[in-house]
Amino acid sequence: MLSWDVKRTQRGSGSQPSALEQAAGTKCPHENKKALELDPSLPEGHAMLGYTAALFEYDWKEAERRFRMAMARDPVPVFVRLFCAMSYLLPTGRPAEAVQQIELALQEDPLNILLRLSLANCLIAAGHDEEAAAGWLEILELNPAVAEAQGGLAVLRWLRSWTRRWHIAKRRTPSRLFPIGLDFSPGC
Repeated sequence: MLSWDVKRTQRGSGSQPSALEQAAGTKCPHENKKALELDPSLPEGHAMLGYTAALFEYDWKEAERRFRMAMARDPVPVFVRLFCAMSYLLPTGRPAEAVQQIELALQEDPLNILLRLSLANCLIAAGHDEEAAAGWLEILELNPAVAEAQGGLAVLRWLRSWTRRWHIAKRRTPSRLFPIGLDFSPGC
């Protein structure tokens, strides 16, 4: 099991943990466990422990257990759905479920740019390039300065152009130059 030991990160005496250390979980698990001792049904505590289990400990069973507990009661907080989708469902090869969770979160907060970007990324992972492109365009209508949406569209357009060129070259080149199984068609 791989994990990053941020406790070895050097920092000045008496200074507060950095945002990176907090995100990596040096304080997070302890504080969330304390919160869950006070209120075992607290969805935010379970979600943060699931996030930590997935992204820093690669403990997928624990992450699943924590996210199930976090999402057991309605209403499920928006960020709980986001963390579940992006840190657990997507990395475990379940992009369709990730899309579903992000769409549910967007019902609660339809103008949230982070949710919209996450949805586009999940749609790409699920093989829905056209829907992802439409999502990035909607984001740019809301805010033309969102670099992630600009980048997503640029990469998608480049890949489409490259794929078209590949197929043209493949048709014009003798088959002996293309090894068996080498295929860059969409969906491969």
